[in-house]
Amino acid sequence: MSPISKFDNAPMNDQETKTQPDTLDILIERYPIVFKNFSENDMFISNVPPGWFNIVDEMCQKLSPLIEESYAKYPPSEDSPGFSVLQIKEKFGGLRFYWLMNSKDEDVYEKIREIIDECETKAEVTCQVTGNPGKLCKNGRWLYTLSEETMKAYSATPVTK
Repeated sequence: MSPISKFDNAPMNDQETKTQPDTLDILIERYPIVFKNFSENDMFISNVPPGWFNIVDEMCQKLSPLIEESYAKYPPSEDSPGFSVLQIKEKFGGLRFYWLMNSKDEDVYEKIREIIDECETKAEVTCQVTGNPGKLCKNGRWLYTLSEETMKAYSATPVTK
């Protein structure tokens, strides 16, 4: 039997299985300062759907210099570890980036919050599988953000408000 896709209950074909990169590992390697305090455990499993990889990659690129700026002013310590990624995931068809920042630097904190909010908003209209324009849809009781093509392939229907 084929493995089950992380994004729906449809089996992935062999080609999809071979080309699915571990997007979280790529981000951790590219942005060590963003993921410095990140520790994935069974309780908080994280993943970045491939269609949202570029959005999260761009976000981490913007966060890195801000975190460095904050650390230069207020070096992290055991009592105040600085910026921490707690979890990244898809929830109810949207991207969720859970984080914590122990810092006295309110300006940097607000800039970081705005960048993360912008990223989550951008994901709301981006297919989590392909990265093409998408919209919120459902397949049974599951919600996803999918493009028109992916929606058809996954037998999903648009969510109406």
